[in-house]
Amino acid sequence: MTSKGKIKFFNEYKGYGFIIDSQGKEVFFSMSDLNGKILPYTDCIVTYKLSKGSRGLTAKQINIIKYPVSDKPKSLGEQPDASFSFKSTTNTSKLPCPSCNVLVYPRLVIKDNEAYKSLCPLCGGTIKEFQTSLNEIIFGFIFGIVGQIILFSFKSIVYVLKKLSGIFAKKAP
Repeated sequence: MTSKGKIKFFNEYKGYGFIIDSQGKEVFFSMSDLNGKILPYTDCIVTYKLSKGSRGLTAKQINIIKYPVSDKPKSLGEQPDASFSFKSTTNTSKLPCPSCNVLVYPRLVIKDNEAYKSLCPLCGGTIKEFQTSLNEIIFGFIFGIVGQIILFSFKSIVYVLKKLSGIFAKKAP
């Protein structure tokens, strides 16, 4: 028989928690009893199957139905379900991986002392490739040409000065 309840407490580090059923009784559950990889929060609405454990009632086959509006779901990679909506004030540096559809902290790949791309730490998929903008390319090209002109001009000036110093050095008695 499937029951409905609310998460009273869940410790993700220890891997267990308690559900309050509709009659107000506490039901123990373990992280291994959760269906899927999304972890529950306090006040999440869940459905579960009751079973009798060695220490009392335990919940099995737990499905999260609804998250509280103020929280966001947590998992190994934090993937929200369809009934969840982010607040506009949520500040997170996690990005969705296009390959595995999970919110992750991307890993940055550096190449030639510049950011090259970011990767998903779970599946290794590319999240974003950093490309040089057209402005940077044009600026680099112009800067390179101007640098060559300045260098060429400096070399020319030095050459002319050497020639002139040689001419004046020969004419002096």
